[in-house]
Amino acid sequence: MEFYDFLTISAADVISRASKSGYIFRAEPSAPQLRFGTGNIKHPCLSGPNTGTGEDHGAVLNSSQIQASKSPNFRNGRSQEKLGFWWGFLFLLGSTIFGNTSFAQVSGSVVDSNSGLPLPGVRVTLQATNIHTVTATDGTFSLPTVSGLGLKIVGAQKGYFNGVAIIDTPQSGAVISLDPVIAADDPGYNFVTPFQCAVCHPVQFEQWADSRMSHTGLNTWVYDLYDGTGTAGGNGGFVYLRDSVHAGVAPDGSCASCHQPEGWIEQPFTPLAPLSGPPTDAQERGVSCETCHKIADVDESQLDATGFIPGAVTVQRPDTSGLIDQVMYGLLGDVDFVVQNQMRGSLQPQLAAEACAVCHEYNSDPDHDNDFNEPSSIPAQETYSEWKNSPYGDPTHALFQTCVDCHMTPFATEPVDACAALFPPLLRAPSTVHGHDIQGTTPTFLENAVTLTLNASQVGDELAIDAEILNDQTGHSVPSGVTLRNMILKISATDAQGTVLSQNSGD
Repeated sequence: MEFYDFLTISAADVISRASKSGYIFRAEPSAPQLRFGTGNIKHPCLSGPNTGTGEDHGAVLNSSQIQASKSPNFRNGRSQEKLGFWWGFLFLLGSTIFGNTSFAQVSGSVVDSNSGLPLPGVRVTLQATNIHTVTATDGTFSLPTVSGLGLKIVGAQKGYFNGVAIIDTPQSGAVISLDPVIAADDPGYNFVTPFQCAVCHPVQFEQWADSRMSHTGLNTWVYDLYDGTGTAGGNGGFVYLRDSVHAGVAPDGSCASCHQPEGWIEQPFTPLAPLSGPPTDAQERGVSCETCHKIADVDESQLDATGFIPGAVTVQRPDTSGLIDQVMYGLLGDVDFVVQNQMRGSLQPQLAAEACAVCHEYNSDPDHDNDFNEPSSIPAQETYSEWKNSPYGDPTHALFQTCVDCHMTPFATEPVDACAALFPPLLRAPSTVHGHDIQGTTPTFLENAVTLTLNASQVGDELAIDAEILNDQTGHSVPSGVTLRNMILKISATDAQGTVLSQNSGD
């Protein structure tokens, strides 16, 4: 007998439970007592026990069989030997620079290059390390534990290009000047292709190309829902253009706003490009490099809007005349590499979570007036708010993790050369370089999302089973995302000879 149950487990508390009890199976009189255990599975991005001891009987999980971990191997286009040489060189240099037991102090201030006024809240980082601080209300900073010659100290704040000061320690009075990013958006701008990005970032490109993000534009499941053309027989279920009362007023269905965002950004409210005919750039690129790295701002008061709705998300496309530096937003905050009129770094902390909410938090808009918070609006996805309202979304909590921390985990165990254009390579601390394979609804994540505990007792010729599922491994509800997703609990029981026991009771 197999039993199926549908569950949704909230992430509002540190540990949330979904318990099911009263499953009664009849055991054959000659069958030996059945043994059951507990599987406690460790999620790839969260800390916790990994002590699965369940034996493989029926529905018991065994962590040694189920757990799949990301490979710690260092994946990079450069050879390990070459990087080893440079790291060895830097280590020897560091022995000279950092070898003293007493560290010289670096202090200074960060100012706006136009006004000369001090800037509070600026992140100041010793480049390529985890050593950083934040400027005080008067724009001053101090890095007491650094020492060396020719050090790059980089200042970064949202709305400004990164600024750098090259110093020898000890030094006080260092000044880092930040240039404001010019607020300009050119509708005639052509997005840089991922293949162009691959020239300098081959490892990140390879990871992205193998991810689901690169294939959102040709997702056959989405096309089945939209117009029924994704797969053979794909029009057998609900089809938006055919069955929705809203299709006549809003034929786009907002699908392209997240699945073909380049086309949507260029022309908002554009429908999905048809599968017939040559694929468009937006179809082939899906959620591309510049889709994310050109997000200048996410209006956090409009997180319930669907996708890249104008006004809710600001995308910065530079002036095609070449008179304005092309901004490239990121999370590192210490990039000072500039390609004139092509790339200049700027810190965008919203890329860690709020940028994910653009497509993973939205309500419906039944009257199509672009107001997603009316009484008639219905939540369609709430993954971001589930995370935000849990301990994982609280920066002061020990469990705090951002979307990037979990879904774009660092992929290396040794120093990383993150930009192939630099020589000698700038080797970064491995924890600062996140993978771009963007894990989500993959077997590894799904199989390691929760902890299942089974308790069984045999009374006479009956076996009673209680099942408890704890959402202690995931930073949001399980399942999360679109409302048609379900988590299915399947329970079956067999005797020692493999005979399936019949179920006598249980909901």
